[in-house]
Amino acid sequence: MDAQAPVIIIEPMQLGDETSRWIRVGNCLHKTAVLSAVGCVAIGAVGPTASSSVGVTASCVGLGLSSVLCAAVYALSWQFDPCCKYQPTDDPKILRRLPFVVLSSTAPFVLIRRDDTRRKWLQNLLAAAAALMCIWRLYHARK
Repeated sequence: MDAQAPVIIIEPMQLGDETSRWIRVGNCLHKTAVLSAVGCVAIGAVGPTASSSVGVTASCVGLGLSSVLCAAVYALSWQFDPCCKYQPTDDPKILRRLPFVVLSSTAPFVLIRRDDTRRKWLQNLLAAAAALMCIWRLYHARK
């Protein structure tokens, strides 16, 4: 992974399962951060801003905090991990090109390197937007 190989084949099933779980947890954190941020911004933008709209503000702040926390955990634990640049694949087009003849396992775990720079930028921008929306909603809720 440090050598940035385009494809990695993991044969020991246990190591493949552990790697798969690690990648899935990172993907889940990323998706939760993005979807929570989108929900926060949508609810915050559409909902009334009057101080009587406590439910809208609470929903917005809950989603915003979820987004910021998930983005922070992802940034601290996965951001610089070379494993997060890889995604599992079972695409037949990709698998046909791989040299499975030299493998000892019948079901290897295959990882494909993907550029995730835009994905990380999107996540961080949306988490920042959610944080700003929370601040804005809380400011208007005080009035």
